Amino acid sequence: MALRGSYPVRLDDKGRLKIPAEYRAYIESTYGSRVFMTSDDEETVRIYPLPIWEGIEAKLAAAPTTEESVTKYLDLVNYYGSSGEFDAQGRLVISPRLRTMARIDQDVEMFGKVRWLEIWSQSLVGQRIKDQKLTPADRQALKALGI
Repeated sequence: MALRGSYPVRLDDKGRLKIPAEYRAYIESTYGSRVFMTSDDEETVRIYPLPIWEGIEAKLAAAPTTEESVTKYLDLVNYYGSSGEFDAQGRLVISPRLRTMARIDQDVEMFGKVRWLEIWSQSLVGQRIKDQKLTPADRQALKALGI
């Protein structure tokens, strides 16, 4: 099983986001209730189950400290990053910094990205999907992966 599909969801006035039951059940049964929330594109919010994020951190820790791209990535994800945990109602608090950056107010679209969740502003999602058409080069790269 994996995190797949998308759901329209809503933030409440306190910045809490109700995680759809299917996503929450999978994350909690597979990884636990702790997550790391950040952005690496300054347009969307990513919610990583903590063990998935720790795997990414292990790869980053193994990289040479002189690797500038690693430093830039760490600066970006740590600037926007915050830890969280599902509350009893299955909600996560999205930090004001992340909400402002991603232009998230109330209505958002939540996408399953196999191992993490991604949140897009409802007002921007249609245009972003339209702008991200698969190119012939994309299709070749997917074919090389056996997809």
